[in-house]
Amino acid sequence: MSSLDLTQWEDFAQKAFSLDKACFPFFVDALTEMSMITVGELREYPPATEANQPGRVDPLTGRPVGYYERGAGWWYPIYKSQAVPGKRLGIVRHIPTLQGYKLRRSSELLAKRWAQTVIGNQQAGFVEAVVGNNASYADFVQGERQADFHAGRGWETVDAAVEKLDMEYDEILSKMIDDVVAYMQTGRA
Repeated sequence: MSSLDLTQWEDFAQKAFSLDKACFPFFVDALTEMSMITVGELREYPPATEANQPGRVDPLTGRPVGYYERGAGWWYPIYKSQAVPGKRLGIVRHIPTLQGYKLRRSSELLAKRWAQTVIGNQQAGFVEAVVGNNASYADFVQGERQADFHAGRGWETVDAAVEKLDMEYDEILSKMIDDVVAYMQTGRA
C-alpha cells in the first residue's frame, strides 16, 4: 500500500486548523485534487504489445495461441481438423488448422475501476484521500505484487505514479498553503 509522506504539510494544517476551523475545506480540496490526478495517471495504459494481438505462436508446438484484448477479454483460437493423406496408402493424418478466434469476455476494465474518495471529519480535523482499484488482478498489474512481465511492458505501479506526481502534489499543497494564509489574513477565500 502506497502512502505519501505529508508530514510538513500536516503540521501546517494542524496549526491552521487550530486557529480557524473554517479553513478545513482548503485541505479537502487539495487532497481531492491530488487523488484525482493520481487516478488520472493510473488510468493510462502503456502501449499494446504482441500479447494484445493475434498471430502469436507457441514456440514448442508451432500452433497459434490466444491473445488478450484490453477492455474485452481473452480471444482463444478455434481449430478445425483437416485431413491430409499420408505418403503410404490408406494413412490419413488430421492436422488442426486455425479457423479464427472466439472471445471469452473476461476484462474487468482495469482503467475504469480506478477510483478515489476523500474522507474527512471537520470536528476532528481529519482528512484523508484514498485511491484504489477493485479489479481482481489490479495488484498484479499496477500494485505492490506487480508481475515482472507487466513491469517489462510498461505498466506503472501506484508507487511509481505517486513518485512521478511529487512535484504536482507540492504545487497543489503550496497553493493550499497560500490560500489558507490569504484566508486567515482577510477572513475570506
